[in-house]
Amino acid sequence: MNIAVATVSLHLPAASSLKDKRGVVQSLMARLRDRYNVAVAEVADQDSHRSSQLGFCTVNTSYVQAAETVQSAVRFMQDELIGKGEIVAVWQEVLGGFGDEPEQQ
Repeated sequence: MNIAVATVSLHLPAASSLKDKRGVVQSLMARLRDRYNVAVAEVADQDSHRSSQLGFCTVNTSYVQAAETVQSAVRFMQDELIGKGEIVAVWQEVLGGFGDEPEQQ
C-alpha cells in the first residue's frame, strides 16, 4: 500500500471576504474529490480571506500511480484557479511499503 500526500498553499487575491474564499475553496475541494477520489481538507489559514492551505491524500497499490494522482490533482488545481488565485507552494510525498509483507506470528 502506498500513500501519497500533498499540501498546497493558495493565494486568492480576488476574494474580498471569507464567503468569497469559501466559494472558491469548497468548489475546488469538491471537484478534487469527484475527479481524483482524494481525501481533501482545508488545513490552515481558515480565518484568512486571501490565503488557504489544502491537504489531500490518496491510497494506491502502485507507488507510481499514487504519485501521479497527486501530481495530476495539483495540475488540475492550477488550471481551475486561473483568474481566481494561484498556487504559491506545494509539498508532496509518497509513503510506500505499508502492508507489503504479511505479518509473521
